[in-house]
Amino acid sequence: QLDKLLKMLPKKLPVAGGERRMEIEETGARKMQEKHCVQSLYATTKVKWLASPAETVGSLVNDPESLAVLTRYVEQAGSPVARCAVGFLEDANKLACAGGKQQKKLARKLFMRRWQNRLFYHTTTEIVYGELDETDWTPILKDTMKWKACVEDVVGETVLRPFLDSELGVECVLSLRDREQSSGRARDDGAGGRA
Repeated sequence: QLDKLLKMLPKKLPVAGGERRMEIEETGARKMQEKHCVQSLYATTKVKWLASPAETVGSLVNDPESLAVLTRYVEQAGSPVARCAVGFLEDANKLACAGGKQQKKLARKLFMRRWQNRLFYHTTTEIVYGELDETDWTPILKDTMKWKACVEDVVGETVLRPFLDSELGVECVLSLRDREQSSGRARDDGAGGRA
């Protein structure tokens, strides 16, 4: 909407002798206004996201591009606990998105990892490697989803604010905004073609 309004403004003002200078000032003012709009959008998004941190973390983990940025942040932060927690949320989200036999097949594959298995650190159901093929995955998956909610709370309370205060947090918010705008334009274009 702001872009539409800015395009409606005259590019040049009919001022004798000062036309070029006014054009340069207008361009600088537009850039400054866009910068303030981006800062305002970011600040508003940050307040909204921090109002429900666990839900925000769940949404970030559910979006592959946002998850990649969050993962880069915890890698750079160097906290093995944060890295493990975000990795667990990634695996738990994959399990939550899968269904039926695919979910159980994926669970077996994810639990088969022997080195630094993030799922093992966040489940309370005993799993025996030699008996994975006979394992009843239903209680394990239920337990994993319960821990997923707890870990989202912890990551939301401990990682989200520093993440949003970082350059990667700004990148994540602005990237998400750009993708939403692009998909909105695509929907608008598609709706316009059908009318």
